[in-house]
Amino acid sequence: PAAELIRRLGRRVRGVLEAAHEALEDLSSPAEQAQIWSVRGCGVILEHAHTLIDATRERLLVAIWPEDARALASPLADAEARGVTVTTLCLTACPTPCGGCRGQIHPYRTVLEPVSRWLVLVPDGAEVLAGEIGPDEETLAVRTHQSLLVELVSGYIRHSIALAAV
Repeated sequence: PAAELIRRLGRRVRGVLEAAHEALEDLSSPAEQAQIWSVRGCGVILEHAHTLIDATRERLLVAIWPEDARALASPLADAEARGVTVTTLCLTACPTPCGGCRGQIHPYRTVLEPVSRWLVLVPDGAEVLAGEIGPDEETLAVRTHQSLLVELVSGYIRHSIALAAV
């Protein structure tokens, strides 16, 4: 009879759906992808920098220009007061200290005739904020936990510090 056939098929379909549901729940969720944020605006990149500096617990790599060093002097000083080891690459190799750079300061001019300035932070080797600030304060930056980019940027800063020492 049709009614019996429908009941049997319904039980089979429900059984298959329940088994599929259980199997799918048992699967582990895929690894979370590292987000890459695009940041625009000089004020916005400085806000991100301030937030990252405030969250740093142990060590902070910084590559910076004097204008941005002065803008971030207070949060950098607070980080040092918390015991954060700050290592700064002064990208303009200021002949006299500007008063904004903090920690171990390594002056090294990376570009002879710059068109824009860079602001780069690597807090605790876990994240990177790297931005370019143009002549009219036009700013474009990225912020990410993506490990390859964190390692590349950290390596660049360390390599530049080594060149400054030579």
